[in-house]
Amino acid sequence: MWTLAAIYYLCVACSFKSLNIAIGVLEAASDFVADTFRIIFVPIIFFFIGIAVFCIWISGIVCCGSVGEISGDAGW
Repeated sequence: MWTLAAIYYLCVACSFKSLNIAIGVLEAASDFVADTFRIIFVPIIFFFIGIAVFCIWISGIVCCGSVGEISGDAGW
């Protein structure tokens, strides 16, 4: 286990520069998301709008289905 730990430490030490770049990218991305609430709220808003449209569509289908049998007789 100590040998594996030493090999892991060498891998981390050798790729320290790329780790710093990756950490910097993650920090920049988190700052962008924290400053831009649209990324979070727009999908949630459109989800609820989609649910409302779906409910209206289903109620229209139920209303059309409950009309009953349609005949060619005008009832005169």
